[in-house]
Amino acid sequence: MSEKVFVAHVTLSWGEKRDYLIANDVEPGLQHRLDTYGNSWNEVMQNALMNVPVAPYLPSNSVQPPIATAKVSDVEARDFGPTEEKLQRTRSQFIMAAMWEKQSAETTANFCTMTMIKPVKPKYLLMSTIGLMVPSTLMSGPIPSS
Repeated sequence: MSEKVFVAHVTLSWGEKRDYLIANDVEPGLQHRLDTYGNSWNEVMQNALMNVPVAPYLPSNSVQPPIATAKVSDVEARDFGPTEEKLQRTRSQFIMAAMWEKQSAETTANFCTMTMIKPVKPKYLLMSTIGLMVPSTLMSGPIPSS
């Protein structure tokens, strides 16, 4: 049996359409939704905003490629094959459409840097250096300094 992967179809902010493999650490959650929710499993990712690399990673991993935010049009589960092997992986950062679409232009937005949020100490979260505009209504509590 082939390995199942998740492919995101996205539109970059300048209109270019691309496909990406979903980040490894996001796949288990999507697999759970696929197993649990039937045909509506991928609704959580539709119209989400997701960070994606827009240039290749170097073999040395010495330099991170430029990262852009893309809008997800759809996500599909499919078997891993030669086509999927050529795709880059998304970053782990995304915000569901249910969160960003309900915000109005009048809502104050804060710029924060974040990645996959991980607990590191009680009451603290680890955040990386990828910037996203996050409406202030989504912010809760102090953001710890690094």
